[in-house]
Amino acid sequence: KYCKYILILTRGHMKNTHHVLSRISQRGITANMLDVLLAFGVCHGDKVYLSKKQAIELKKEIEFLLLTR
Repeated sequence: KYCKYILILTRGHMKNTHHVLSRISQRGITANMLDVLLAFGVCHGDKVYLSKKQAIELKKEIEFLLLTR
């Protein structure tokens, strides 16, 4: 199941404030998820996002790569 919202984070130099760490924890966002976002997300100004459509395509590609190992 994919979230209905687009995850928006500050690119590159996000400050690890108590507020940011709290929100990340509340939403169940892992360090691996942030790595994927930064690696495959789209930059718009100072934001990076991964749309639902992009997430679905990325998931299909990963599943294909895992099946062809």
